[in-house]
Amino acid sequence: MKHIFYTILVLVIFITGCEKPFHPEIPSVPEKLVLYSQFSPDNEWSVYLTKSRSVLSNEPFSPLPNAEIQIFDEAALVSTLTFSQETGLYNSDEKPVAGMTYELVASVEGFADVKSTDEIPVSGVEIESFSFLDKSENGDDIFSLSFRDILPQDDYYHLVVILQKYEYTAVAGADTSFVLLDERPARFSIDEDTRPDNSPANIIPSITTQNFEGVLVEDSDFNNGQAEIFLQVWNEIENDMPDKIAYGYVVELRSVSEAYYLYQKTLTEQLGENATIGIHEVPRTFPIDIYNNIENGLGNFSGYSVVNSSLVWKQ
Repeated sequence: MKHIFYTILVLVIFITGCEKPFHPEIPSVPEKLVLYSQFSPDNEWSVYLTKSRSVLSNEPFSPLPNAEIQIFDEAALVSTLTFSQETGLYNSDEKPVAGMTYELVASVEGFADVKSTDEIPVSGVEIESFSFLDKSENGDDIFSLSFRDILPQDDYYHLVVILQKYEYTAVAGADTSFVLLDERPARFSIDEDTRPDNSPANIIPSITTQNFEGVLVEDSDFNNGQAEIFLQVWNEIENDMPDKIAYGYVVELRSVSEAYYLYQKTLTEQLGENATIGIHEVPRTFPIDIYNNIENGLGNFSGYSVVNSSLVWKQ
């Protein structure tokens, strides 16, 4: 017994005596400019500019107010953006044009100049119909959306459903007037379970963005053709709606550039638990690098154009 006791004692001393604190060396990485701008013909130019930070830092990201940011088209300088202290964004009064390629150049003292080039794709889609079909068992609204891809090349789309809140006034002998009070993205899903029984609608590979507030679609399965899909829009409205308040839905179908699509796709995959391989979602067991098209920096500069459906009132 003594022999066993001393053997265990020696082992304990040996094990505890060999412990050493581990202090990994994390190499420092030079700071880079981080730029974000997704632009369309419906909105004036707007750019957010900040800088990267260490993985060990808890400091919040802050906009950099002393940059020079210029936008060029294929021929000349289009605009020099000005910084707004109120919004933290660089803005311009000009709007981009669909089909045009733009280059952005940003300069900040102490950093290498960053630049990026992208275009606003001409909308390659027509919405043929958007209509209410039924209620699901849990009270969600089911809609049918039919649209046609009218261009032969490969296209990318970002589908968003907008929930709009209206106040209305009914006057005898006159048309009812509506005032838009608020609007926000509605959460929804697209899958086989959403389709009514025996429906012939397409099953389109898609990627649901974070928080179910949009869907990314490639047109590889319906290029230059027609598609019909079914949307199950989550019921997130109070059951007892106040008098003179009505809700409606509008579909916003964005024709997006490849840079827009790849950025949103990889961002969604990094924030989520799954990754998309082909048309399949698989548990993510590997790191996801967010797509970057900013030379000498990080971020995204990408264009899109929008086609909206007609308003459908909530049932």
